[in-house]
Amino acid sequence: MAACSQSPYFIAWPAEWRVPLMLSVPHSGTLAPDGFSDVAYPGVEYDNLEDPFLDRLLPDMSAIGIPALVSRYTRAYVDPNRSPQEWDPAMFRGRVPVSLTQNSARMRAGLGTFPRYARPHRPVNRRKLSLDQGLERLAFGHRP
Repeated sequence: MAACSQSPYFIAWPAEWRVPLMLSVPHSGTLAPDGFSDVAYPGVEYDNLEDPFLDRLLPDMSAIGIPALVSRYTRAYVDPNRSPQEWDPAMFRGRVPVSLTQNSARMRAGLGTFPRYARPHRPVNRRKLSLDQGLERLAFGHRP
């Protein structure tokens, strides 16, 4: 996984927007922002968190006039397809505000706003995150 100083998203605009629809591709990113490797658990394969090859549909979508919002970053950093309130308190040092801890089945399974596990039940991060790190990931990688 390469470090990236690029924007976390890009929009693939067709030559002509002919369909009142925008495709969202939140899980095919493979890049990580600078500094992610400092907390990422070494040796974990993050590609099992991704939906591979969906970005290869972009030329076809463009040909029929559908734009796409595409995430460049790996889902291991932050999952832009989750609620910004699906924080797993067990992943953080200190108390996570109640407003950020929506108790969802996805969060309990380790697939909240910040994925806790990659298959087969390997931790994504080697240590607990600070609240500031979570807020930074949310601000930088969650919203286009």
